[in-house]
Amino acid sequence: MKYIFLLLIISICSCETISRIKKSDIHPISNKFEGSYNNKPYLIKSNLQVREDDYLTTATNLFDTSKTKKSGLDFIQIKFNSKDQLILYNTDTSVFRPITLNGKFSKKGYYEIYFKKEQLEIPPIVHFLFSTHNIKRLRIYETKSDDLIIYDYDYISGNFLFVGDGPSKTQFFFHTVK
Repeated sequence: MKYIFLLLIISICSCETISRIKKSDIHPISNKFEGSYNNKPYLIKSNLQVREDDYLTTATNLFDTSKTKKSGLDFIQIKFNSKDQLILYNTDTSVFRPITLNGKFSKKGYYEIYFKKEQLEIPPIVHFLFSTHNIKRLRIYETKSDDLIIYDYDYISGNFLFVGDGPSKTQFFFHTVK
């Protein structure tokens, strides 16, 4: 009985340590948004322990899941087209083509892109019997100081009878280039 109680406590408690982005700290992003940003982050916050390879992550790596773009670029440019698609430009347009990504604007002031969204939950809502998740998404925010925050959410897991794993959540902060 005490093992079941322990499993219940572990499943209810969360190891979440990443700070939320407050609405008062951001400028809402609309389809008129555009900007140039350093390709390398100046700050990384994570709910997991920061690994050495996190410091090698660039904005180009986060947006390009095929990893065909060059990550050693100095800066990137972001803007939206008339179809509300995000267009990511690199500094060397003669070699690299822009990346076009589909996403949605949120009323909370961010732009959200899903690369994967597969989930099965039994029963729905409170899925304590069985669940599988394969979710990969990015949320893009602009701070009041015109910096860019890319919130990377990666959740590949499953659970069976209260035992499971949580998602990887990382916030990458990029300075604006003026």
